[in-house]
Parts: sequence; structure tokens; C-alpha cells
Amino acid sequence: VEGESALKDNVIVNSICECIKEKILSKEMFPGYRIVEDELSAELGVSRTPLRRALIKLQYEGFLCIIPNRGTYVVQFTPEEIAHIYEARLCLEEGLAPSLIERATEEDIRALKAIHEKIRADIHTMSPVDYSMLNKEFHLRLVSIAKNDHLKRFAEEIHNRVALLLIYYDNSSNSVDSVLRHEEMIKALEQKNPDALIRAIRADSQLANYR
Repeated sequence: VEGESALKDNVIVNSICECIKEKILSKEMFPGYRIVEDELSAELGVSRTPLRRALIKLQYEGFLCIIPNRGTYVVQFTPEEIAHIYEARLCLEEGLAPSLIERATEEDIRALKAIHEKIRADIHTMSPVDYSMLNKEFHLRLVSIAKNDHLKRFAEEIHNRVALLLIYYDNSSNSVDSVLRHEEMIKALEQKNPDALIRAIRADSQLANYR
């Protein structure tokens, strides 16, 4: 019974997390938006305890910032923080390049190609939200090739933030170029060429243009 109760609690917390993420990604909750717990718990029909657990979880995942004695806010970024996020992604993926080349299987490459094709097919009509989510899926699938759960969790946090940057801050039209960089990454994996993979990763990380 205790185990069933804990499972039910986790389901509720995860459901709250998904609702809040949807509000953030749809721009209902925007960077700097202050979450009022009483109002949100009433809106979602949940108590404060699972709501607070969800807020803590979303802070860990990179969506929210909880400031003691001030409140909970949707994360917002300074130009320096944006640069640091992309530096973190670059260091992670570039550092993993040798392992990715060594461990990539045909199944991994097929999975990357499938995600890439979804992006490529609709790149000119895709919404920023859809593009950011598929871009996140591509990069997380790339990192997963290393089979390192610790780095995968780190990558998840980084790409949650990258997704927000693409939706709210990206003032570029470089998504088509990013598709080309993804193609180069896949080709480098197929050819087992670490130098080419690093070049593509570096080029991809420098495409963003933030206002």
C-alpha cells in the first residue's frame, strides 16, 4: 500500500511538471514569470505539497528558479548565461566525440536519421516550439550513444535551457544551417571520423543569434 501511494504521488508530481512545462513552452508562462503557488494549485486542482515537489523538480531540470523568501520564477537568462549554456553543451558534446565515434551503432545512426528527417521535412513551416523539442531530441539521442547516465542527465538540463533559448531568445534564421550541421554529425558517425564530428558540433554551437 505504501509503495502504491508513493507511485501515485510521483504520477501526480510528474503530471504537474508536464502541465507547467506546457505553459512555459506555449509562452503562457514566460521568462521572469512569477509562479503564485496558491493560484496554480487551485487551477490544477492539486494540493501545495505535490506542487512544491514539482517546482523543485522543474528547478533541477532547468525550467524554474526558486529564490528563498522571494518566490519561484521561470528562468531568464543574461547574455553571459546564454554563452555559458552553449559553452556547457559544446564542452559536453565535444568531449564525448571520441566515445560517440567508438560506440555508435547502426541502430543509433538510424535513430538520429529518423529525428533529423522529421526536422528536415518541415523545417520551413515548423513552429519554434516544435523545432526546439526535436532539436533537443536529436542532441539527447546523440549524447545517449555514450551510454553514460550521469552525462545524459546533465545534457537533459542543458537542453531544457537550450529549448527555452530557442523559443524565447533566438533571433536567428539559422535552423536550416543547424539541419546541415546535424547531417554532418551523422555522416561523421557513419565514417567514424572524430575530427569531422567535432567540427560539426562546434559549427552547430555557434549558429545562435540572441537579442
